[in-house]
Amino acid sequence: MYYTYVDYTDDDRPYYVGMGNINRVNLKSQRNKHHGNTAKKHGWNRKIVASFSDRTLASDLEIKLIAELHTFFDDPNYNGIGCNHTRGGEGCACSQETRRKISESKKGRVPWNKGKRGLTYNFSEVDRQKAREQLIAFNKTRPMLGKRHSEEAITRMKKSHVCSICKEPGHTKTTCPSRPSDAVNNVSEAQLKRHNRD
Repeated sequence: MYYTYVDYTDDDRPYYVGMGNINRVNLKSQRNKHHGNTAKKHGWNRKIVASFSDRTLASDLEIKLIAELHTFFDDPNYNGIGCNHTRGGEGCACSQETRRKISESKKGRVPWNKGKRGLTYNFSEVDRQKAREQLIAFNKTRPMLGKRHSEEAITRMKKSHVCSICKEPGHTKTTCPSRPSDAVNNVSEAQLKRHNRD
């Protein structure tokens, strides 16, 4: 769905007309610096005027409301507080004369990216060889690269961990209640109590 909405001041003066989906309507951020300053000074009350399944209809209503409410800053009948920098829709704020000049200035000019396909790198053969050796060295540190675990190994990995002392699951040898009291790095009583409590 597409919505056309109007932003009003606290004393019900319209200063911005917009259009977009529900995310844009709910987004409480300034549309331009002028809009942000007006909202801070005079308040920000957004009202949805209409909803459409067709974007074009919402855009057409936006253009109509901007003209009716005189919120376009370059409107001859500007309402003095409007913050729309375009006449709405997908258009720009340029006059027909300005558009003609822009169009003529671009005629005959070759685009900078014409004929280019993505990024190009000019590596020397020495750099290529160095990168190749680094990749080979890195891959040697990955013993499972291109390999797959056997079914037996996968079954073994699926089993839950068991303590190496009492062969019971749920704890490790450092927190095992059956661990000898004279073992190196003996577990403190506090750790055992915490483990048993969990």
